[in-house]
Amino acid sequence: MANEEELEQIHGIGEAMRERLRRDHGLHRLSDLARLTDTAVDELQQALRAARAGRVDVSRWRDEARQLVIETEANGESPLATFVVEARRDNSGTGDEPSFVVHHLEADETLETSNPLPTVEVAAAWMRQRVAGVSAPRDMPADSELADLSVRVTETEPPPPWPQQPVRRGRLRISGLDVHRADDLGLNGTTRSLLADAPVTLDGAYPVVLVGYVSLVGAVDWATCRMRCRLHYLESEHVIEFAWGGDSMLAPGGPGTEMTSPPVSIPVGAYRGELFAEDRGQSVRRGFCELPVITVN
Repeated sequence: MANEEELEQIHGIGEAMRERLRRDHGLHRLSDLARLTDTAVDELQQALRAARAGRVDVSRWRDEARQLVIETEANGESPLATFVVEARRDNSGTGDEPSFVVHHLEADETLETSNPLPTVEVAAAWMRQRVAGVSAPRDMPADSELADLSVRVTETEPPPPWPQQPVRRGRLRISGLDVHRADDLGLNGTTRSLLADAPVTLDGAYPVVLVGYVSLVGAVDWATCRMRCRLHYLESEHVIEFAWGGDSMLAPGGPGTEMTSPPVSIPVGAYRGELFAEDRGQSVRRGFCELPVITVN
């Protein structure tokens, strides 16, 4: 798919809207939409509404774009590591050349920070060591050799251990969402799926219990999962939202888990909605799917 056509993967963005977003708002790719801040989402929503661009939901577009970006990363090659390099100059002013401090990052956490390194080449060697696995290539300098290149290492500081291979974060996959009628905290009546293609009608006279099914794929570490259901009134801008879970542990590659909400009441009305599965430990690891039109009588 051509880069300029990526945005058409989002439900509600066709060729005309894609061209409008490109021409008027500088949004060309899924990554552009996924990076929008909350303020930018509100501004774009207002601009499209003022331009009479039809019924749009920029917040949903951004959520869907983020999920597509995550799935693309999961299906492709994951980066081996992430580094941030700082160039620092001696405050004393005695040296003209800067030194370099490297931060090894993973999932927005700093795993390790180097001592000041004298040259770009030494900094690159330090980074190569962190992605080389358990054994370093023959042509790569050891940490002791880096120390000989004016790297200040104190006697009390232990040499950094060889890191394990980077952890693949994978993604959360939503396989189902059922709804039961709840009476006195018991489940009664017929189970209805809210992931069906056809519209769903519910009886608003009784509270309901939502049961989500989610699994963790493409990862090697566990996830702490919660689910969130967001419903948008079709006739207004009002939104209601339910969240549950938060302490449910998902094993990588396992059969998944069933996550049951407390009883909730959905007001009478017609809705469209989205369902999210989110890892509390890694905000970028999420699952997303759209719900059919739901009518509560």
